Formats: sequence, C-alpha cells, structure tokens
Amino acid sequence: MQRSEGLRAEVARSNVHVVTVYPGPVRSAMEDAGRSAFDATAAARYVPTGDSDVLAALVLAAVKKKRPRVIDPKSYAVARWFPGTTRWLTDRLTPQLKRLPG
Repeated sequence: MQRSEGLRAEVARSNVHVVTVYPGPVRSAMEDAGRSAFDATAAARYVPTGDSDVLAALVLAAVKKKRPRVIDPKSYAVARWFPGTTRWLTDRLTPQLKRLPG
C-alpha cells in the first residue's frame, strides 16, 4: 500500500484530505529520452501514455472534489487491483535496455 493511502486513513478524522496520484508514463522530453534507452518492441507501442495537462486537471479536480486518488491513464487502474499480475506482465513485456556505445 502506498504511504499516502495509509495516511488518508490516519488523518481522516482530522479533516485533512489526502490525494494519491498514480501517474503512468506522461508524454514529455524526459519520457522520450527514457523510451529511447530501451529496445523497440511491438508491446512498447501499445503502452498507454498520458498527457501532463490532463493529469494536472485530474489532480486539481480530485483536490477540489476530495477524491481519494487519481490514476492516469485510466487503463493503469488494473495495477491497483491486480498488483501481482501487473508486476508479472511488466517483467515479461519490458524491453531490454540498449547496449551503451563503446
């Protein structure tokens, strides 16, 4: 369990609201650089990638509406309910790192 999930329960009676954010990959220069370090595979093309503006809007809405968590892209919600299966799939589908030059 994430620390923020436990914290939410601990402070619930203190009128403190905690939002847990579970972001998947987010389109950015850093994400592009990270992907370029791995071999290209067919599976990698189908990895859902979020948008930073969408994620920011979802977090803001969760704070305003006192929602407990944000998961984006939504397809990653399965990881919360089936963590063992998700780890197994990640281990099997994550491509190998490219060899460093020289």
